[in-house]
Amino acid sequence: MFGMNNLTHSRDSIVYVTSDWSGLKDVLLEKGATPKGMPAFFKPLEELNRRNVKVELIVLTSEFKQSDISSDYFSNTNITVLPWPSSKSLKAAYDIAYTVYKVCSIIRAVKPSFVYSLGPKGVTGTIAAKITNTPVGVRIFGINTYYEKYQAQGELKFALKSPLFYLMFKLRSNFILATNDGSPSDLLNQEIGRKDNVFKYWANGFDYSDVDLSTTAKTSRYLIYPSRISEKKQQLEAVKILEDLHRLGHQDVKLLFVGHLTDKNYWEKIERYVDTAGLSEHVQYLGTMDKASLFKYMHDAICVLSIQKVSNLSNVLLEALSCNSVILSYREPALCNFLEHEKSALLINKNDEAAHLISNLIEDAELQSDIRTKGKDALENYVDPWHVRVNRELDLLLEKR
Repeated sequence: MFGMNNLTHSRDSIVYVTSDWSGLKDVLLEKGATPKGMPAFFKPLEELNRRNVKVELIVLTSEFKQSDISSDYFSNTNITVLPWPSSKSLKAAYDIAYTVYKVCSIIRAVKPSFVYSLGPKGVTGTIAAKITNTPVGVRIFGINTYYEKYQAQGELKFALKSPLFYLMFKLRSNFILATNDGSPSDLLNQEIGRKDNVFKYWANGFDYSDVDLSTTAKTSRYLIYPSRISEKKQQLEAVKILEDLHRLGHQDVKLLFVGHLTDKNYWEKIERYVDTAGLSEHVQYLGTMDKASLFKYMHDAICVLSIQKVSNLSNVLLEALSCNSVILSYREPALCNFLEHEKSALLINKNDEAAHLISNLIEDAELQSDIRTKGKDALENYVDPWHVRVNRELDLLLEKR
């Protein structure tokens, strides 16, 4: 099904150049695995498969090799793994140039109708597309603090320190599609992007749940924070919120973490804090889980936390709203555009406000029910379902622009 020997010419074919995003490694290396996370990455690929569009998926990674692939998840798809340097050096620059050469070779063999370049590593696909005179689009999932870095460094220093990130915006392409997740890709594009590139800034979609989410008589006694374990996601601050909540008299409430463990040092720091605070019986890490299970956990929780340092308009926040959860997050413009504090969500300025709000929620069943209903209503009025959102993206890829 995959491998260089199977490359064939196809008019309706796409070369997809990407990093090994969270969840992709699971799917590629484990036969029978299904995605856990990154729907904005997986869903367009799945829809291309459904439409029988030929896909050459090029994965750029230092984590695994071509021989490790055992996936049967994708159909009508060749999977090619190309090595990516794990450090910055002169040799790394050579390796990246060689990757561009390899991607050019694949493009010339496949003769695709389009190249789709995802994330900073995808710049190699954009360069290869320019060399081979192939139409290309750029996909940006979120930029974390890169806009702030640009403001602090200026354009020249930013370009030298973050060259791939800079080139995502700077190279000519048919379009750039960036996720409106609260991180200001639109502002960075205004500063450094090409004026002749079509820039699109879209929120992610949401799925209607087929899980039984009928409101239970009594909510389970836990908070849940579904996100990969990383310092940027601030799981330690969630533990401190739980600590404050216990001080307010809610000592039976637990905190559950769900997601990929991507930063072991940070998790060990959290574990040390939990032990010192005497919360070992009240904090659990559940690993990753399938969507149906996660939806049920989120629905039954007192509230779902999303307290990332940047960009809290995430996939999981939208999913939480879709299953009638109460979400607690920050008063960010991206969230305040469609959510109201204590009406459709709990929105804080500082973490020390959280425990009192959660305590009120526990003690006021009517308030909790009202926020659950209005949160889902706000979502449905503001965000497209995934099937609509993905069809719009495929219209870009398949030249219905």
